[in-house]
Amino acid sequence: MFFYFHTNRVSQLDFWEFHNPVRIHFESGSTHRLDELLPDKKYLLVTTPGTTRRQVTGQVGDQLNLDKEQIFDETKSNPPIRFLEEKAAKFKEKNIEAIIGLGGGSAMDTAKTFSFLLANPRIKLLDFLQTSGPRTTKSLPVITIPTTAGTGSEVTPFATLWDKKNKKKYSLSNKNLFPERTILDPELTLTLPAEETVAGALDALAQGLEAIWNKNYNPPAGAMATAGCREVFENLPAVLEKSGSLAAREGLARAALFSGLAISTTKTALAHSISYPLTAHFGFPHGLACALTLPAILEFNRPAGEKRLQKLALTLECEDIPRLKNKLMDFLEKVGLDKFAAKYIPSRREALELTGEMYTPERAENSLRVPDENDLQQILSDSLDDWLAS
Repeated sequence: MFFYFHTNRVSQLDFWEFHNPVRIHFESGSTHRLDELLPDKKYLLVTTPGTTRRQVTGQVGDQLNLDKEQIFDETKSNPPIRFLEEKAAKFKEKNIEAIIGLGGGSAMDTAKTFSFLLANPRIKLLDFLQTSGPRTTKSLPVITIPTTAGTGSEVTPFATLWDKKNKKKYSLSNKNLFPERTILDPELTLTLPAEETVAGALDALAQGLEAIWNKNYNPPAGAMATAGCREVFENLPAVLEKSGSLAAREGLARAALFSGLAISTTKTALAHSISYPLTAHFGFPHGLACALTLPAILEFNRPAGEKRLQKLALTLECEDIPRLKNKLMDFLEKVGLDKFAAKYIPSRREALELTGEMYTPERAENSLRVPDENDLQQILSDSLDDWLAS
């Protein structure tokens, strides 16, 4: 998709771009006919041990006539850089033509990273990630099949990677990492446990909101982000009440897709920046860690985005921005964010000690307002007051 609007007036509102080349197939049950939907190639299937235990790996492998050497099911949560390099090296001589990422965000991130490493065998991944400036690289075609609903990685050119030794997060970002296509089958999410369901949905919500209060905002991204937020508000409570509701699961899959399409051009912002140390040090699941600060960041961005946030409020059936914030607070409480915060954050003091690690420029500086150290401290402090009892 590409949209272009330009007039002779010189204004930021006169020009914007939106581009996403991913071919999207959305259909419940579509993973039962992958042999019809995907071209005949030598694939490497990248997935997780859990996906294999649920027999989904075997189902996909059988349809595409994959042998054991074409299946990698050792994906780790928050994939470590050294691990990815070691594992990708085993496939360099296998003449792989395309890669399928089957699973949650980590499986899709691993698939994209393998695509990059196999196409650029001489590149050292950490060196590449630490080098600034424009970088065009090759990649193998990637097909994504998400089994969770949240990250939107199925339609983005980003892969989130971790330096475990230094507890630091990196983003592998390149236009050639856009997946070639995605097969979205909400049936694959029917058996997701409650915590994973909530974490994924809140990740989609955070991405949607961050695409709206973002310096890189554009109208198509804003429309999809708003639609994704609405899908989360409407469908997450329904899934928590009845986990087997396919209609509600389809709604959450749409939310993830819409939020992924939105951030594929805007990228994420301050909530993600703050979340990374909470995940790295405490194991706080990514979507939950992002949601922790959303109400406080909404308030922080309000002076710079009054008109945009008021429009969002009205679209989500709130009269004004204060009522939008109340709706967000009520919703997060309803889905148990306070319980998750208590489970993963050891103490208020230990969380505040991480403030110095929470400023990631390529995320924080996408925010409508860019925080200083005092702002970060206040946002985190207010958020801990909201969700942590002590």
